[in-house]
Amino acid sequence: MRKLVQKLYSSNKLMSLLGNGSAAVLGLVSFGLLARALERTELGIWVFFMTVFTLFDMVRSGLLSNALIKRIGESDTEEEKHAFTGAAWRFGLWISAGVSIPISVFFLVFQKHFSPELVFVGKWFWLVSIVSQPNTMAMWLLNAYNRFDRLFWTRSISQFIYFLGCLINYYTRTGLELILWSYVGGWLVAGMFTSASEWNGIKHFAKGTGQHIRSLYDFGKYSMGTLLGSNLLKSTDTFLLMFFMGPAPVARYNVPERLLGLLDIPIRSLVSTAYPKLIAVRKQQGEAAFLPEYEVQTGLLFLIVLPVAIATLIFSDWLVIALAGKEYLDASILLKIFAIYTALIPLDRLSGIALEVFDLQRLNFYKVMLMAAVNVVGDVIAIKVFDSVTGVAMVSIITYGSGIVFGYYFLRNKIPFRPVKVLESGFLELFSVLKSFKK
Repeated sequence: MRKLVQKLYSSNKLMSLLGNGSAAVLGLVSFGLLARALERTELGIWVFFMTVFTLFDMVRSGLLSNALIKRIGESDTEEEKHAFTGAAWRFGLWISAGVSIPISVFFLVFQKHFSPELVFVGKWFWLVSIVSQPNTMAMWLLNAYNRFDRLFWTRSISQFIYFLGCLINYYTRTGLELILWSYVGGWLVAGMFTSASEWNGIKHFAKGTGQHIRSLYDFGKYSMGTLLGSNLLKSTDTFLLMFFMGPAPVARYNVPERLLGLLDIPIRSLVSTAYPKLIAVRKQQGEAAFLPEYEVQTGLLFLIVLPVAIATLIFSDWLVIALAGKEYLDASILLKIFAIYTALIPLDRLSGIALEVFDLQRLNFYKVMLMAAVNVVGDVIAIKVFDSVTGVAMVSIITYGSGIVFGYYFLRNKIPFRPVKVLESGFLELFSVLKSFKK
């Protein structure tokens, strides 16, 4: 039993899954508490705020996360790694202040055009952005160094404190003020913990030069567009629904999106471990070794996601009621649609990673922009022509299909599309992983 625990703890894939899983479960339970404690309009306002913050975080992470992981993975000395760490710290704070402060000022200047609740969360947007920087930096570095055991704690601490705030609000009905401050408190405590533990590299803050920052930016500018575009695939749904239909449809649409987060757990976990591994394989063993490893990672991810998507499709009604109550049962059809397109996401994500590993970030950026354009046009047609929230969800299937076709078309000379080989490699890897735990 002890050996099994040690194997589980030393498995990067499993620890990444546990880290993402614990945070996602706490986030899901927190959302369920909010759905039962807030009016649909209030919940829609909070969802809108979180969508804006997530969009900002994609800008910050897009510029720095993959760039920092790649530069650290390619660095030959500890001094060079520390230099990139310091450069990322300073660059990240510049982004946090430069983007978030104007957003907060916007809500204050034009507060007459928004509800008091939205103005309240909007004016404190700058604080959330800045206090989230230390823990976010820790997550980037721990990912770069493959310390997924520590990532478990960085993700769980902030979510647990936020969960406590949602739980207290469930009984006290305090409202958005308590929700906001518990969210800020979660980031603050997690940041203090990672700083004290020296996991976020803050001691290297002053290291690195303008050249290191430039190097991060040169790689990250395309990754930023890619991640930003990926987030827009989901957030544009929220923005357009909020603009044309109001906060109540936003609340309904977000219920299945939160449940979809459970399906996204294995995707994000395996992608986060696959990215640095694929970089190392290409650098150390060459392109000949890259294709087999790529097919293993793609096949494994698809085989893990597929049964979860099928189960979600079958039990969608029960899942919606369990999360948000019978009041939101009308969101069940949306969850069924989300489950269908989620099965396609592994092919899309891994093709995007392959483009970046081969230094084709620009093509990956174009791929995501194509998907975002398809999504926006489809959403507008669904809302304005058919007045249908369900239609907005259905557009996502077409969106991800276009991304897969684009990605594999431009990778055809490096990664031939061999679905049978992908499934075969995935099965062998899955059996190998399961067998290793029995020893």
